[in-house]
Amino acid sequence: MPDQSILERRFRLSINRRLIDKNEGNDTTLFRTGWENGAFTPAELALEIDKGVAFTCELAGDRNAANFVCFELLSVDMDGSRTIEDVKADPFIENHLTIFYTTPSHTPENHRFRLVFALPRPITTPQEMRAAYRSLALKLGGDRSATDPARIFFGSRGSRPEVYDRGIPTDILDELIAHGANADQRDGVLKGYTTTVSDQSIASDRIIRLHNGETALFGQLSAQTTIHCPFHYDQNASAFVVESKTGALGIHCSTCAQTFWPPKTSTPPDFSDFDQRVREAQSYFGLNADLGPFTKLLAPEGVTYHPGLAQSHIHLHDRDYVELPNPLPDGVIFVKSPKGTGKTQELSRRFGSKTRSKFSLTLSGEIDAEEPTSIETLGNSSVLLIGHRIALIRQTCERLGLDFYREIEGNPTGKKLGISVDSLHRLTWRETNASNKTVLKEKFFQTVIIDESEQVLRHFLSDTIEPDSRDQLFKIFRKLLQKAKRVIVLDADLDWLSFETISKMAQPRDQTEFKRSTVILNERSTASPVEVFQSKEHLMGDLKQAVADGKRVFVTSNSMSLVEKLYEGLGTEADEKFRHILITSKTIASDEV
Repeated sequence: MPDQSILERRFRLSINRRLIDKNEGNDTTLFRTGWENGAFTPAELALEIDKGVAFTCELAGDRNAANFVCFELLSVDMDGSRTIEDVKADPFIENHLTIFYTTPSHTPENHRFRLVFALPRPITTPQEMRAAYRSLALKLGGDRSATDPARIFFGSRGSRPEVYDRGIPTDILDELIAHGANADQRDGVLKGYTTTVSDQSIASDRIIRLHNGETALFGQLSAQTTIHCPFHYDQNASAFVVESKTGALGIHCSTCAQTFWPPKTSTPPDFSDFDQRVREAQSYFGLNADLGPFTKLLAPEGVTYHPGLAQSHIHLHDRDYVELPNPLPDGVIFVKSPKGTGKTQELSRRFGSKTRSKFSLTLSGEIDAEEPTSIETLGNSSVLLIGHRIALIRQTCERLGLDFYREIEGNPTGKKLGISVDSLHRLTWRETNASNKTVLKEKFFQTVIIDESEQVLRHFLSDTIEPDSRDQLFKIFRKLLQKAKRVIVLDADLDWLSFETISKMAQPRDQTEFKRSTVILNERSTASPVEVFQSKEHLMGDLKQAVADGKRVFVTSNSMSLVEKLYEGLGTEADEKFRHILITSKTIASDEV
C-alpha cells in the first residue's frame, strides 16, 4: 500500500446524482445515462452515498461494460446471507474495509448492506474486474451473480456510511483476481459449473478447518479428507483433498468449481508433447512387432507409449507437402502438418480427377512431370466441412467445391457443404410429413472435415455462442462425428485437445463400429523461431524497442482494449514518420482499414 493515507487518496469513479436510492423516479434511462466521472476521497464518496447517489466505475461514455475504463474500489453486496455483527468480526473486514453502509432494503430482521474496499491500484480491464468481484463475493458470502464490470452501486439516503482508513493491499488483490479468474464458472445450459484449475496455490502451512470443526495444517491432511474451503466463505464443508497422478495433494471445491494445487507442482506446457508421444508409440510397436521368440530380447526395457495411440495407424513424414494415405482409410484421420504444406490442396485433389502427376524440379529450373499416380478420390460421397472462421470456410469451400452455408436459403440438403460451428443447428430441423405429423429431420455426411480443429473445439466455449444453444450445438457435433464413416481432422498445431476429444466423440455409443485412428505427423522443419517471454512487461518492452529500431511489427490480441492502448502508446512514443494502423471491430468500416 502507498504511504499516503487511504482517507487522503482520491479514487477514480463515476456518480449519477439523478439516480437516487434504487431509482425512486423510475427513469430507467438513468441506468445508462447521466454518469459523471470524478475523483473522490472515501469521506466525499460517503457523503454522496448518504444522499442516495449511485456510483460505478470510471466510464468512457454511457454506462456499459464496453465503456469500462477503470475502478479503484471493490464492492460486494450482502443480501441477508450474514449479519452485520458477523461480518464486522471477520478478520478480512477488520483489516481491509473502507466504507460500510446499509442499503434501502435493510431491516433489523434481514440485514442488507454494502462493503466498499479501497484498492492499491486501479483495475483497468473488464476481465480483472469481473474476477475481483466474483472472488470477493465468494470470500465473504456476498451476491455472486453481480459481476458486471460496470455494475451500479446504489446509494442509500440517511444510511450514515462508516468510513475507515484501510484498504486491500496489492498481494491480496492479486490473489483475489487469480482466484476469481476461473472460479464459479456457471454453465448456462446445465445450470452447473465448469471446473477449472486455479491460478491460486495452496501452501502446506495453511490452516484448514475440517468438516468436524477441528483445524489442521494442509500439509498434514490425507486424500479424500472433507474440509471447509479456505478460499471462500464456506459454511457447508464443500471441499475435499485430492491427489494428483504424481502424488501431489490439492484441494477441490465444488462451490468455487476449482482445484487448488501447491506452488510449483504444475509444469510449463510442453507444446511438443503430442508429437513426442506419437513418435514413442510408433517406436514401441515397431520394436514389439511379432518377431517370434526373440521379440522380448530385441525390445529395450522402459519403452512405453500413450495408451490412446494403441489403436492408431501412424505415419511420420518430413515433407514440404503433406500426403494422405491412398486409399483414404475409414475412421478418424488426424493430420498435423505446418502451415503452407498443402493440407487443403491435398484434400482438393481427392475431389478432383482420378489421377495426379507428381512434379520434380530439375537443376535447370524446369519442372518435370512424373508418371501419373492413381489416387482414390472422395468422389460422390457426402462431405461436411466444419470451421470457426467464416472467411476461411468460404475460401476452403471454393477450393474443395463445397456449398457455402451462408449462400443457402432454408435447410441445407446438398451433399457437399461447409458450415461454421455456430450454425450447426441448421443441420437439424422439423417438418410436417404426408401424415400431417411433425418429424425431426437430421442431415448427416459420410465424410466430416474439421479444419483448425483446436480452435473449432475451443470455439464451443466462445462468447459468440449463446449459452442456451451451446449444449445443442455440441450434441449435433458429436452425432455428426458418430454417424460419419470418416472424420478428417486438420490443424498445424494439432494437440491432445483434438486427439482425445474427437477420438472419443466419434465412437458410436454402442461401440459396435469402433473407429480406428490414423495419425499423420509431418515434421517439416521451419526456420521461424518462437520466443516465449517471462512477462507481459518484457514483451511490451521488446515491442517498443523493435518499433524504435524501425522494424516492421504486427500485433494481434483477443483483447480490443489492449491493442487500443498499445496503438495509442506506440503512436505517442514513435517518430512522426511512424506509420501504424489499428484494425478492430470499431475501425473495420474506415476507408484506411
